[in-house]
Amino acid sequence: MKKRSRLCACQREEREQETERVRLQEHISLVKRLQDNCFQYKTFSNAVFKDLDGESRQETISRRYVQNWEKVRKENIGLLFWGDVGTGKTYLASCIANALMKQEVSVKMVNFSYILNVGFEYRNELIHSLCHFGLLIIDDFGTERGTDYGLETVHSVLDARYNSGKPMIITTNLSLQQMKNPEDEMHKKIYDRTKNCVPVQFGGESRRHAAGKDKMEQFKKMLLEAEETI
Repeated sequence: MKKRSRLCACQREEREQETERVRLQEHISLVKRLQDNCFQYKTFSNAVFKDLDGESRQETISRRYVQNWEKVRKENIGLLFWGDVGTGKTYLASCIANALMKQEVSVKMVNFSYILNVGFEYRNELIHSLCHFGLLIIDDFGTERGTDYGLETVHSVLDARYNSGKPMIITTNLSLQQMKNPEDEMHKKIYDRTKNCVPVQFGGESRRHAAGKDKMEQFKKMLLEAEETI
């Protein structure tokens, strides 16, 4: 009887390294596909926690959400980022998205302007597709058109997602007071579908405004210094 040939230690190590290399390449390719399918605007694919200072309460909550993903997913717990324009809501939501996609979780980030611009004949198909992602992020909630069709579509999306048992993250410039005191029955039905989302307030000066102001000051200083050398 022939004895099976045994791999020597170096051959086993080489095979293990090759297996790991293939697995890593497949992971990188999958994450890239997930990101391509997630974002309407590709700039958000670069949003990562490591670029933040790590001191804000909002960032701490966002990191913990990722760390406890399996639990919040199972319990269908989402987040409601609310506050003024430019305070970092969308960026932090994007950080969560990218961190989860690195764990090979499927994420979709959309706003209702995009959804409402899809033809009526494709609306139900789109709503159905949004229920398949592990996490759905709805950005700029509340800025959509207030027509009967628009409101009905908003409710259909939120209702379908809520009933899917999968979590959402919502960013909005609306205040909690506005959402707790809806102007009519349709808005009440819409806001009711966000009740599984933990509210997180964002405040302070607009980060976009502050960044723009800093840039203007830098250029102003540069130009004034250049003027003195002329």
